[in-house]
Amino acid sequence: MIWQKKLKLKDHIDYLKKNNLDFDISKNEFSSNNCFFRIKILFTFRDIDVIIQINDDYEKRLPGGTFIIADADNGDYVLMNSKGNILFWNHEKNDLSFNYKVEKPLQIAKSITQFLSMLTPESNLEEEPIVIERKVSSDFHTKFKDYLK
Repeated sequence: MIWQKKLKLKDHIDYLKKNNLDFDISKNEFSSNNCFFRIKILFTFRDIDVIIQINDDYEKRLPGGTFIIADADNGDYVLMNSKGNILFWNHEKNDLSFNYKVEKPLQIAKSITQFLSMLTPESNLEEEPIVIERKVSSDFHTKFKDYLK
């Protein structure tokens, strides 16, 4: 567990216990100019075993010096780095297991306290617009007839 040594996971767990950090379920949405997501689970001191397991599972997929602190929408995660900064890890852009150049996770807050203060109640906005109608070429049915059975 390399990430535990680099990040002093024990210190983070002690911090969670000391501050009794708990997640206000009425505030789970994060929105900024560059980023939008909803938190499904913010791991607290009651989730220590889950924190250890999920970080072990993702160890080679995350940048060094980071670990998962929250589960966001659609397979994405919120990370903390060794400086205490909070980052958003998008599985399509930041996963180190891909064979192409990946982007660094987006820094979204300078501390866990700042991050928690930025969360808002869930809005009624859809993450992606619902497509009601889509136009296709006139020969679509001919080209894809075998798939449309």
